Amino acid sequence: MSSSWTPVRRLPVRRVLPTIRSQRTVLSETLRAVCYGCIALLAALSLPLYATASVDHLPQTEAGGENVSRVHDVFNALSRCQVPLSPSARWRLAGAIDDESHRHGYDPLFVMAMIQVESGCSPTARGEGGSVGLVQIKPSTARAVAREAGLPWHGPEVLMRPAENVQLALLYLAQLEEQFGDPYLAMVAFNRGPARVGRMSPQRARGARYVKRVLERYDDLTDEAAAAVDDGEL
Repeated sequence: MSSSWTPVRRLPVRRVLPTIRSQRTVLSETLRAVCYGCIALLAALSLPLYATASVDHLPQTEAGGENVSRVHDVFNALSRCQVPLSPSARWRLAGAIDDESHRHGYDPLFVMAMIQVESGCSPTARGEGGSVGLVQIKPSTARAVAREAGLPWHGPEVLMRPAENVQLALLYLAQLEEQFGDPYLAMVAFNRGPARVGRMSPQRARGARYVKRVLERYDDLTDEAAAAVDDGEL
């Protein structure tokens, strides 16, 4: 599946995660990975571990600082959501968002921006048009996406489960990108429905209120993540 995201400043590039970082950022991420590795080793050995709640519930991640960094960035973004979530719930949700984003080739912070705009981070959110979940998607649409992808469908309640919701929503967004050949048109179609995109140009789609809100929030999240690394946060 080819990507059509424009490779300019911090737009959500599919299939390719950002790799250009400063030496200070690389060092911070390496130290972060080492710290998390030590925590995981101590836990495996059943040694006493006295740490903060945010570290106690660190989800399993792949080896390497990049994956740890992404999950931590999503966790921090969830910490700023209006919906109150316990540290353990935030770690589980951050892991699910990162896993599904990585599986479908999207930057997790872009998906996080969609979630904040769509539902305010509430897994049980319901929209006026019948959309459900973190990334607001209608049950009828989700059912069609699941069937096309060969995934099981057990009713609308599936959309209140974060991992399944994000999985189906990103499958749908990828389908729309293939259909319209442009990521901004795909975002408008996701928000308004494919029938309402019509002959809209990519330039007009990029200026749509929903698209601007998501991209502005994405820009904020990437800035916050960069600032946290520069400040040496783990």
